[in-house]
Amino acid sequence: MIEQTDVSDVLMHFGQTPPNKSSGEFRMPCVFGDSCDDSSYGTLTVNLSETAKRIYCHTCGTRGNLLTLIHGLQTGRSPSGGRLRGDEFKQAVQTLQTIHGGGLPAKQTSLPTKSPALEPNVPLKDAENERARQLVNLHQSGVTDPAEMAPAAGRYFRSRPYLTEEMCEKWKVASLPSSTKGTLRGRVIYSIDSEAGDVLAWAGRDPDYDAKRQKWLKANKSGTEPMKHRFPTQKMFRKGLELYGQQANRLAEGEYRDRIAEIGILVVEGMNDVIRLDALKQPAVGVMSNRMTDAQVEKVVHWARRLAGGRIALMFDNDEQGIDGAKETLWKLHQQDGIQPRLVWSREMFGRVFDGRQPESVTEPEWQTIGDRLRQG
Repeated sequence: MIEQTDVSDVLMHFGQTPPNKSSGEFRMPCVFGDSCDDSSYGTLTVNLSETAKRIYCHTCGTRGNLLTLIHGLQTGRSPSGGRLRGDEFKQAVQTLQTIHGGGLPAKQTSLPTKSPALEPNVPLKDAENERARQLVNLHQSGVTDPAEMAPAAGRYFRSRPYLTEEMCEKWKVASLPSSTKGTLRGRVIYSIDSEAGDVLAWAGRDPDYDAKRQKWLKANKSGTEPMKHRFPTQKMFRKGLELYGQQANRLAEGEYRDRIAEIGILVVEGMNDVIRLDALKQPAVGVMSNRMTDAQVEKVVHWARRLAGGRIALMFDNDEQGIDGAKETLWKLHQQDGIQPRLVWSREMFGRVFDGRQPESVTEPEWQTIGDRLRQG
């Protein structure tokens, strides 16, 4: 089962971002506790090419295979004694069986128990950890004027003119100076809020990611692939349970209820996509990945039935990964009774004009054209 199960399937099962490749090595944040958070080298290497899918954290030293990764994603800690044994091993195998689709070993006589549900995320203001409670207003330590930012952050904001000071204040977006303590220093931070509007976690975007990635591509993908976003560990925050922009108070804004009723629940990938569409007066929610988890599907389906007559519109990035993710999500949504999912853009609808584009790049006239198409059905 280890050999036949993709790492992507395991990560998506736990609401994590899947690798954007199918071979070689993949780097991701360590899932075995908090000891690696403060290290720039504290990331986990996953070998996608090996049948055993070996893993190794260069900081805490945890090593193993796909079962070890599953254990870390489930519990947020390393195996007791350094390797999986006893109940830890059995639970990891049961979860692998769930992900794989139920292929049972010949000697097993009972069905595996269902993988335990992920614990709900707790607002930072209610966290047991005092340091976590102090992060509620982290954005107030940041900067929103590009003229006061470091060069990379300044370029990031200037290239996204919708990130005005007003929008940054509304969405709690800011650039943290490199002198700030913590793992998000020097990054552009985004507040991930609960449906009630409480801060659950902060995500950090490397403002120089695009330049670093281009350099990595020119070097024929030599070395470690640059990390675009930094999210808290699975133990601290279950990203796959939430949607960016899900706060209910947005329904009180302007004509948002009417716009949702017209085109449906609009689902995009990233935080910037949500903010850009908000600047165009169009509500949307983001999955913070190019794959939608079952928990996210459940939320969106509930909203669609209540607010949009079952209509859901998918506007994932118009690149290979986004198209694959949209197709997978369409399949999931088509399994739901009374739901009418559809794609917002594709080559068939608009030719090549939107090839490779992201929602955050859409201009106001372009959105008018897209919106008219959606309203017409």
